[in-house]
Amino acid sequence: MDTRNLVGSEQNKYTKRLKGIRQGHFALENNPKVAIIVLHYGNPDDTLECLRSIIELQYENVFLVVLDNGTEPKYSILAYKNTINDLTQAKNWKFEDLSASLTGLSIKGEPRTFYLLRTEKNLLWAGGNNYCIKLIMPTNPDWIWLLNNDTAFSPETLNRLLEIARSRALFMMSPYLYDYSNHEKLQFPGGVFFAPWFPANSFLVRIDRILAGEKANYLSGAALLVKAEVFSKVGFFDENLFYWEETDLCIRARKHGLRIGTCKEAIVFHKMSVATDLTFSDDRKEQNFAKGLFVNFLRHKGPLFLYFLILFSVFLPIEFLRLILAPILELKKKVGFKKRLKLFQRFWEYRVVFPIRNYAELRKIAKEPL
Repeated sequence: MDTRNLVGSEQNKYTKRLKGIRQGHFALENNPKVAIIVLHYGNPDDTLECLRSIIELQYENVFLVVLDNGTEPKYSILAYKNTINDLTQAKNWKFEDLSASLTGLSIKGEPRTFYLLRTEKNLLWAGGNNYCIKLIMPTNPDWIWLLNNDTAFSPETLNRLLEIARSRALFMMSPYLYDYSNHEKLQFPGGVFFAPWFPANSFLVRIDRILAGEKANYLSGAALLVKAEVFSKVGFFDENLFYWEETDLCIRARKHGLRIGTCKEAIVFHKMSVATDLTFSDDRKEQNFAKGLFVNFLRHKGPLFLYFLILFSVFLPIEFLRLILAPILELKKKVGFKKRLKLFQRFWEYRVVFPIRNYAELRKIAKEPL
């Protein structure tokens, strides 16, 4: 593969979207040490494009850990070692291949060094990141940047994130996420709970212009910048969860008085759910999503009767109304009655039946110490 085609001359497409955003040099006073973690699972081309974005970063005091997360041989990034070596050499990075060993690993954390690791099985998002974080903590990084392998960004992105985090005294920071295939489409600017005790995805308030920035109280894990001391103070990601694990960490951090926020001056483009689609069926994804949602609810917000109160008084009637109006909506949005009925059935199964049927298990997970 010609690494020049991974991003190459198209790099300006990432900076083009920055028009209208505050420009200028983002000076960093103390040159903090940053460790970047990328879990590879899925399309190697996606991972290679992400790696090129990282290696082309302007920021110097950074090292990279890439974990081949139990990937099948046909998808493994290990088959592209020569490509990675060429890419790192071209940008004056060092490449250390540690994938031959599964135990006794030691990472020095030297600046502009690429460390390649592997695991025999898929540890999923939380487990894979926890594994890497624990390996790099002895190198004393100031910040850890967790990146999904289906992301891409411009060279000044990390500088922007670090400077805004410093100026606002943040402990966790996320850039604005835009859709990779449509750079005008805002994917996620940060999240808020629209009510003090009720988190949910389909009810999520998208807060681009109204509640973004400092008022965001949970962040996406697709490009999550975290001060290393956060993990020492509040623990690691909950490996019982596959969705909402970064939300759980954000809530725990806030409970410890650690500020979090988003950065509209930094943009990351995200393809979304590439690895997830290879890992789980649609039904399993719905189950994992509901599991993470309700564990967070029970752990941080209170008993489920509050959830069902708002569900049956507000959102279930809204979903039912959408079902009834589906033939009318079809004229404008191409949403037919059969499709809307299927969506309503899934809503009922995973937002109503699931938490009742699995309450004991959800409660047990929510009570486990982290």
